[in-house]
Amino acid sequence: MFEGKCRDCGSYGDNYHAGHLLPKGKYRAVEFDPANCHLQCPKCNATQSTGRATESFYKYARKTY
Repeated sequence: MFEGKCRDCGSYGDNYHAGHLLPKGKYRAVEFDPANCHLQCPKCNATQSTGRATESFYKYARKTY
C-alpha cells in the first residue's frame, strides 16, 4: 500500500492502491506503465475497477499525457 493523495478525489491517506486507467486484466501490456498507474484511495479504486472509471480520472489522464 502507498501513502499520498488520491488522484481521483484528492483525499490523503496511507493505505492507498495503484489505480489503473486501463484495466490491468484486459491490457496486460500497460499494467506497469507509469502513465497507466496512479495513486488511488480504496473507494475510488473499487469504483473504477468495476469498469466505471470516473470522469475525473479521464480528465487527469488527458491533462497529464
